[in-house]
Amino acid sequence: MSNLIGNFSFVLDQKSRVIIPSVFRNILLEEYSNRIVLVKGIKKNIQVLPRRLHDKIVEELLKFPSYDEDIEIFRRIYTTYAFETEFDKQGRFVLRQDLRDYAKIRSEGIITGIGDRMELWSKEIYLEEVESRLRYSAEELIKKAQKLNLKL
Repeated sequence: MSNLIGNFSFVLDQKSRVIIPSVFRNILLEEYSNRIVLVKGIKKNIQVLPRRLHDKIVEELLKFPSYDEDIEIFRRIYTTYAFETEFDKQGRFVLRQDLRDYAKIRSEGIITGIGDRMELWSKEIYLEEVESRLRYSAEELIKKAQKLNLKL
């Protein structure tokens, strides 16, 4: 099982390429391949999924009835707005203009590992959406963990 964890800064090169950090690249190549799928995230970010994981998600979504509006939203996100690509030996892949615009990534960003996938964020949105929300007291974190039945 993947263990993509941590976060790294990146800078788009002149060809609008992102470089996947070597630690993430090695995990992807060992467990999957260099085929990835880019999907618009809910929080103005871009999810980067191994192709095989993306296929599993779509397969699960197809099991639900098409008249369920929430399921249709996720089907569209994971199909209509998905873009398949591959990264080269240096871990580079092109980040399309429409995805850069959606996530407001101009030149610098943050790539995060969240277990089985990665996320691309603009630096500003990452600081606003993620880091600001991680400022909980120990008591608040304990309550959240208990609510989710997490054993930390």
